[in-house]
Amino acid sequence: MQQTFQISGMTCTACASRLEKQLNRLPGVQAQVNFALEQAQIQWLQAQPDLAQAQASILAQITRAGFSGSPLEQTQPIALPASPYSSCLLAFALFCTLPFLLEMTVMFRHGWHSAALTPHLVPAGLQFLLATLLQGVVGATFYRAAWRALASGGWRAANMDVLVALGTTTAWLASTASWWWQWPAPLYFETSAMVLTLVYLGKWLEQRAKRHTAQALQALLALAPQTAQVETLDAATGPQVLTLPVTAIQPGMTVCVRAGERLPVDGVVLSGLGQCDESTLSGESLPIDKAPGDRVYAATQLLSVSQGLLRVTAQAAGQQTHFAQIVALVKHAQASKAPIAALADRIAAIFVPTVLFIAGLTAVITIAWTGSILTGMLHAVAVLVVACPCALGLATPTALMVGMGLAARHGILFRDAGALERAAQLKTLVLDKTGTLTQGQPQVVQTQLAPTALAQAVTLDEALALAAALERGSTHPLAQAVIHHARAAGVRHIATEQISQLQQHTAQGVSACIEGRYYALGKPSWFELAVPPELPATASMMVLVSLPQPPVATLSASYTPTNENRCEAVPWLWLALADTLRPSSAPALAALGEIGIATVMLTGDRATVAEHVAHQLAAAGAPLSAWAAEQQPADKVAWIQAYKQQHEPHGIHREKPHLIGMLGDGVNDAPALAHADVGLAMGGGHTVALETAPITLLQNDVQAAVKAIVLARATQHKIRQNLFFAFIYNVLGIPLAACGYLSPVLAGLMMAFSSVSVVTNSLLLNRLDLTLPARRKHD
Repeated sequence: MQQTFQISGMTCTACASRLEKQLNRLPGVQAQVNFALEQAQIQWLQAQPDLAQAQASILAQITRAGFSGSPLEQTQPIALPASPYSSCLLAFALFCTLPFLLEMTVMFRHGWHSAALTPHLVPAGLQFLLATLLQGVVGATFYRAAWRALASGGWRAANMDVLVALGTTTAWLASTASWWWQWPAPLYFETSAMVLTLVYLGKWLEQRAKRHTAQALQALLALAPQTAQVETLDAATGPQVLTLPVTAIQPGMTVCVRAGERLPVDGVVLSGLGQCDESTLSGESLPIDKAPGDRVYAATQLLSVSQGLLRVTAQAAGQQTHFAQIVALVKHAQASKAPIAALADRIAAIFVPTVLFIAGLTAVITIAWTGSILTGMLHAVAVLVVACPCALGLATPTALMVGMGLAARHGILFRDAGALERAAQLKTLVLDKTGTLTQGQPQVVQTQLAPTALAQAVTLDEALALAAALERGSTHPLAQAVIHHARAAGVRHIATEQISQLQQHTAQGVSACIEGRYYALGKPSWFELAVPPELPATASMMVLVSLPQPPVATLSASYTPTNENRCEAVPWLWLALADTLRPSSAPALAALGEIGIATVMLTGDRATVAEHVAHQLAAAGAPLSAWAAEQQPADKVAWIQAYKQQHEPHGIHREKPHLIGMLGDGVNDAPALAHADVGLAMGGGHTVALETAPITLLQNDVQAAVKAIVLARATQHKIRQNLFFAFIYNVLGIPLAACGYLSPVLAGLMMAFSSVSVVTNSLLLNRLDLTLPARRKHD
């Protein structure tokens, strides 16, 4: 059982680490705290008989750690609200800091250490008053957070707030003493004031940027209607339409939807004809026709409808809808931690105590070297301020939040951050053929009029019209392929009343009387006809024949023509049907090759069919690295396991991971999806495949897999950039501050800029162009 809690009061990554440790101390609880999302993901390892009691224990532990929390529902948005108080507090801080900017001009002109000998542009008393106001009002936020941290875990729980509180208080106390006792030393009220303002400005910008990273998911959540028009039957007044919240809708209720509205439930069309925009769920840009019996989904938009409204029988509502499950998957992925974040978490856990030690050592050495207590204190303050580890804590989660949001907009759902990291390391992708590389449904690939039809002046359109009329009403995939082909060719429609004596012949074909003449459509073997050699041998064949009389009764099982009637079955039209390649398959495989990923096709189909598909891909400029036919599910698993064993790193010098992925859509693909390092399931596939794979592609398009890999690599690239920025600020800043080359004010500016730069760099992921993935390796 899992539950998400919204956390308030965390100010840096050390807070998140401390809270995570506190929560994991509870028996049977596994917790992950995400600083960027301000959320805690709780997983109870054992079944909880009383959910309310389990939640209460979690909330109590959160309170003991010095924070506040509240449970989140699955479909609630990420709650990072803008606080008017924080904006007012920032305005107050900026107003109080403006006079110090004038005072700093004196320091820059005369030098920091000679500023005490020059007149103050701002009277010392006013400086004391403004600095004290800032220390008491703005600094109070840091004091409270620092006290909560120290009270919950002592100095080992010290966080960024402790660093800021210690640094600014030290500068304020030193300046107050110098002013009060008239010491011949410069005043550094501007140090405490500027550091508080800059740090608070950085936190305000950071919070603003964090809200922006969650906007993609919030926009997705806004698509779901909160109410629905439900049709009820009242014995006294007759049918009525009531407005009910979606949480009150039960399966079986009839929901009415008008053109322009979004559907509030998953269900089946009861009456009405319409078109739905399902791009929010599947990425399909074209409207989808809906008729009675068709499935519809919550959060999709009804573009047009006949008869005024679409009546839908509800099957799922609220958190049970397909839309809610997608939202839950995205939220879980955004809140999860990538393995690359483990290093940052370990460093952050020991970072603050280490900085406190370095600051104390800096003060002692500087005082001993210079003989100036004030100089030693200022150097220590600069170390405390520049070392705030905010950027380190934001490096991974902000990039993941932006990357997951971008993926969701492109119809790519990562189950967790680990799946994204593994996808970025893929070297080989195994693909199923049927339904993945191909359409998954047979299509007419070639038609040919028989010489006997040409001799009777029968046209291709006439023959196609007859074939479509014979298959009308059949749901067989081959029948649907014939009907769709005839419709696309624009042949004439034969009225239903002109068709009689329609008879299905099991496993053979169909026959009927059309416009007073008898016809049959079925397998060539049914009529003992030889297939013309010019038709493709890998295709399934059907033949339309003309009969001068009704078929004999034996046709219901098999057709064994006599010498008298063998020639009476006159072939008119040959149809070759095959499962064709998706138009995007060849460009997608070519794109995978350009980014260094080998492609392998494993199919359960015949070798001749697999070879034909491989030749088609090669001719289109997308050759496969390897292929194998007649592969059962166990064979696919064995192939993947052999590959992983062959590429397993050995020895002391371990190579970069050589991971293998599996892209499939059917039940037979589920074992291979589970055994691959990364499983990618096509959104139109079977539920078992979707539940097994850590990555779901809502579009039935191989190019979506390319987008997923390109996006994963770009996100990992951003994470590495962010970690570099976070570390380089501290690696350069701490030595400079300890040696006196970095004033506390500049240290505060540098620290604030590091956090903002990391978040801004993550937001640049939104500019990643996935329309031509073959031309991009990363952003």
